[in-house]
Amino acid sequence: MVNQLSITKEAYTYWQRVREVVNNSGSVFDSPPAAIRGNVSNINDSKEVVLGFLEIAKSKETRIFTTRGDVPYYLEKVCEYIPGKRYDQYLPTCLSCSAFPNSTEEYPDWWFKD
Repeated sequence: MVNQLSITKEAYTYWQRVREVVNNSGSVFDSPPAAIRGNVSNINDSKEVVLGFLEIAKSKETRIFTTRGDVPYYLEKVCEYIPGKRYDQYLPTCLSCSAFPNSTEEYPDWWFKD
């Protein structure tokens, strides 16, 4: 089952700003903490600072049934932690994702970096 949500560019920008303020590490290069204005306001007092962002997200849910025959490549066995099992008894791909063929530590352009 795939559940996909989409938001507007303005909502995405707002939440990126919130992430920046929340994830400050205390270095001199951090952005200064500040109130992040959203799209909510007080209609009786335009000077009042109101925090928040009203958003409506589009949602789409799709169910796709697949079998191993639908996948054009071999899927590695699922790794399962077993208490008491020695480290050297696990497959290398269970211990490190970089053990997979063609693996890389480079993030794709579309990947969200924290």
